[in-house]
Amino acid sequence: MAKRSSNGKLIIDYPWTKTKEEIADLYSVDEDIGLPEDRIRQSFERYGPNELPAEESKPLWKLILEQFDDLLVKILLAAACISFVLALFEEHKEE
Repeated sequence: MAKRSSNGKLIIDYPWTKTKEEIADLYSVDEDIGLPEDRIRQSFERYGPNELPAEESKPLWKLILEQFDDLLVKILLAAACISFVLALFEEHKEE
């Protein structure tokens, strides 16, 4: 049902088949209270704060430029430019 890995972590076979009560019992956690203070302190010392590292945000111009980084979009932009240039030449011929 449950075994320990080489690094001491609890491994549960098919955890999605267990009820929340069974999982809480296996990890010795009270559903209403949560982890005991000593386990929280222990985890904090071992793993650090429970937060994701801040990710560098991309500038707006890079996000916009990335939208055009597709072959089909580049082909359509080239076709639009060619169409615009041909329309300008055609307009000058009529005059």
